[in-house]
Amino acid sequence: MDTHSPFKRLQPVEPDSGFESRVIARVAAAVRARLARRLAAASALAVASAGGLAAAVAYIWDASASSGLGDFLSFMFSDTAAALSYSKELGLSILESLPALGIALALSAALVLGWSAISAAGIIKRRKTYSYA
Repeated sequence: MDTHSPFKRLQPVEPDSGFESRVIARVAAAVRARLARRLAAASALAVASAGGLAAAVAYIWDASASSGLGDFLSFMFSDTAAALSYSKELGLSILESLPALGIALALSAALVLGWSAISAAGIIKRRKTYSYA
């Protein structure tokens, strides 16, 4: 064994009294900054998806008004006997007149809106319950 090692002569070094509190404060500040960035991103995504949902609903409204969907639905409720006897053809006509693109866009925007709102709520909850000390 080497008794002349320089590590044998070193004295243990104690950090100064405020070192631990400064490290904890830096880590807490980094966590708060990360949560703030994630909250900003989730909020921006929620706003954008809400705008997309509004545009998709407006598109569905316009497309269903111009496609004759209202005519099929009024026929179905005004003459139920004829609607029941030709239910297969009426059902296919209603399906063809639905604005599928608008419905797909609205559903995807609604899903993104829901996910971003739930994510933002979770981030807010974590910010409130996070212990900084």
